[in-house]
Amino acid sequence: MCPADDRRDSWARWHVDVDFPLTGSSLRGLPPSFDFAVALSADASVLWIRSPGMDAEVALPAGAAGEAVRKNPELLGAVVAAGMGPEAPDGRYELTPR
Repeated sequence: MCPADDRRDSWARWHVDVDFPLTGSSLRGLPPSFDFAVALSADASVLWIRSPGMDAEVALPAGAAGEAVRKNPELLGAVVAAGMGPEAPDGRYELTPR
């Protein structure tokens, strides 16, 4: 995963090349590469994720779980953009600490 631009606006764009072994990989369902972008709302309570054909938003809680995503929003963005989590029909997710 690497940055795909110089972040001139509030969106950080990313490119992912998926590399996996030919046998026994749980990553076989992923595309060989994909692009996505992430942005945090002004108050950092929402993470927005865009990829071709998909827009999503994730409500971020106060506390350690939300702070971890705020520090590296591209990690959760990649998971959602790649379809590795359950699909939210309306594109709205909520991150809740366990």
